[in-house]
Amino acid sequence: MNVFIQQPLGYSYQGGRSNNEDNIFPVAGEATVGQRWFMVCDGVGGAARGEIASHIAVEGFNDYFVQNQTEVATSDYLQLALDSVQAQFDDYLTRHPEAHGMATTLTLLFFHEAGATVAHIGDSRVYHLRDGNVIWRTEDHSLVNQLMKAGVITREEAREHPQRNVIERAIQGGSKAVKPDVQILNDIRPGDYFFLCTDGVLERVSDELLENVLGSKESNEQKKQTLIDCCIGKTKDNFSAYLVQIDAIRGDVPEAYRVSAPIYARPQALPDETIAVVAVDSKRTVPAQENVLFQTTPIPKVDPIKKQPLLDDRENDKPRPDINSIVLLLTIALFAAVLTVGGIYVYNWWKQPAEAGKAEQVAADHGKVNNRPRTDGKLPPNSTKKTTPIPDAATVEGITQTIGGEDGKIEITRNLYKKQTESGWILVNEKGRQKGDKVYEVIREPSEERIAVMQNNKWGYINLKGQTAIACKFDMADDFEDGKAHVVRNGKEYDIDKKGEPVKETPSRAESENHSKPFDGTPALPPATKGDEPGR
Repeated sequence: MNVFIQQPLGYSYQGGRSNNEDNIFPVAGEATVGQRWFMVCDGVGGAARGEIASHIAVEGFNDYFVQNQTEVATSDYLQLALDSVQAQFDDYLTRHPEAHGMATTLTLLFFHEAGATVAHIGDSRVYHLRDGNVIWRTEDHSLVNQLMKAGVITREEAREHPQRNVIERAIQGGSKAVKPDVQILNDIRPGDYFFLCTDGVLERVSDELLENVLGSKESNEQKKQTLIDCCIGKTKDNFSAYLVQIDAIRGDVPEAYRVSAPIYARPQALPDETIAVVAVDSKRTVPAQENVLFQTTPIPKVDPIKKQPLLDDRENDKPRPDINSIVLLLTIALFAAVLTVGGIYVYNWWKQPAEAGKAEQVAADHGKVNNRPRTDGKLPPNSTKKTTPIPDAATVEGITQTIGGEDGKIEITRNLYKKQTESGWILVNEKGRQKGDKVYEVIREPSEERIAVMQNNKWGYINLKGQTAIACKFDMADDFEDGKAHVVRNGKEYDIDKKGEPVKETPSRAESENHSKPFDGTPALPPATKGDEPGR
């Protein structure tokens, strides 16, 4: 099968950020109809050089593809390319330790004789449209998608969720290799569109709007400009995209490369939706491996595209239904009971330690990778290798918050509760009255009379009365165990006692599989939120 494309059209704009951390490949204006692969990456990290991360990614993948050409881009092939890119991240971080915390999402479209391969990491997306309709798209690696899939929150709640900007995978180096989701698409036809974009585009462009624009009779240049006009001066984030239309297809897909079509069902859209949120299976962390053989037929060598100059380093409530009958009331009660049981099941499942061989996840808010410890307080072994995080306990406990009692309180101890507000989590007493005036992003479960909390993206601890025991000053913090907790501050890992004082590290901690406590998603990240960080 030979795939011919029309002139590819790419764009990348700074939007409402102080600098542009997105990178697209090829550079806007440099793509030709002979180009086989396209990338859109959204840098993460702000002052931690998110733009450098996205640049290293697009250039690193391009170099690998040019130097290691293949007939079909399979999962194994792309994983090798990703490993190479992560090695480049590690090398850069060795030479620039101040950049620890940089990371990037990835969307990749690769045309070949089996059709096209799509790979992605994070919440940037790839759409496949035909006759003005979305027929497939990637699924965001985001926390709200997991919560929606688990039935914890609704689509309306997802749009206003305090952690809606958290993603769960990113390329960052310094950790176990992250895995991309990979899908080979055999069914591509003349006239089909592929649209790769960062989440900044999705601030203003919904699935419906995209369908209307790409289904119109305008030229591709006009369609591109319409999408740009939807975002210019209206987005808080950088916004970047590539629009690629299939011109012609010659020949058939070789039998060895035939794969099942992807399963896709678009969620029902909200009438006023401007941000499209898609549900994703929370257990789906390892992409399926295509069982294919590489052909030996040589393919023409693709000339590398001129590299982009590396940027200079820089420090950079939903109305209730009208209940008028006992039958309806009983139905709702039964539904709530089912949700409660399901919520408990999900919570208990989430609290289990990570099994060996699980694909790792990276939690990242739209301006940083969210380095949070595991929910059970026991981090995986091999602290020097670093691993990636799972959503924190407070997030999963939101199950109780969403389907729980009228007061919305979640018990922490016998006399201490937490309650979620628009600003975050607050501490309340048994009557629901707030204790103190502090608001936290995260409040975890008690462990040895200490409760880990996050405030202003820094971790600390409170006691069982809700009083500050150790100030919020750590980039990451584990639960207490055997009288001490493992923390990270300013890139340094060490243990502290219940007063917050450093304690000497025991030699067995780094050697014992049961006691070593690496931190997920390292390197440590600077405190930032999507709304106010300088970049992304």
